Amino acid sequence: ANFNLGFLYEWGLGVKQDFPLAKRFYDLARDSPSGEAEIAAKIALFALKQHERLVKYFAEYQDWFQSTGKDNSVAGQQIPTMAEGANAGHPVPPGPLLKSNARTKTDVIIKHLLSWETPVILILTILLWRTLQQRPTPRRNR
Repeated sequence: ANFNLGFLYEWGLGVKQDFPLAKRFYDLARDSPSGEAEIAAKIALFALKQHERLVKYFAEYQDWFQSTGKDNSVAGQQIPTMAEGANAGHPVPPGPLLKSNARTKTDVIIKHLLSWETPVILILTILLWRTLQQRPTPRRNR
């Protein structure tokens, strides 16, 4: 349960995004007496640190973008701004959001399958599976 709460607070799903609180829940999951979530919590804590750093850099980029004094348009196209959260009103960086191409579900799935993240996720999944296979199973006292 603590691991799930950490995930919810890290990504702001149904609650306000709060990295310190997410870390606290991940730590509680890691230190639980059963030890079931120890490896997953360690991986999540590493990912949390990277996620927090990425959000910080993104906010700095947005502040820099606004401080340049330019209007919120690129090639005559209005840059969308974030509607809520700590960065409300800040422009979203130029990229795929500015393209007006309508994509189908199949296009999105194929794009994700062919992205560089897919092999990384596959490798990490295999490593996690191998690690869990080598971990001794706890004996039950009857």
